[in-house]
Amino acid sequence: MKREELILKWLDHNLNDEELKAFEALEDHKDLLRLSQASAAFKPS
Repeated sequence: MKREELILKWLDHNLNDEELKAFEALEDHKDLLRLSQASAAFKPS
């Protein structure tokens, strides 16, 4: 599966166990997690 597809499925909370392992193996997965957590604090105006 392509990197972009993994990220899209992760954003949609739709990864199976195998895909989650592949996502966690991405070089920048920790950065993506931090970005997701930081953006969760923002609320639409």
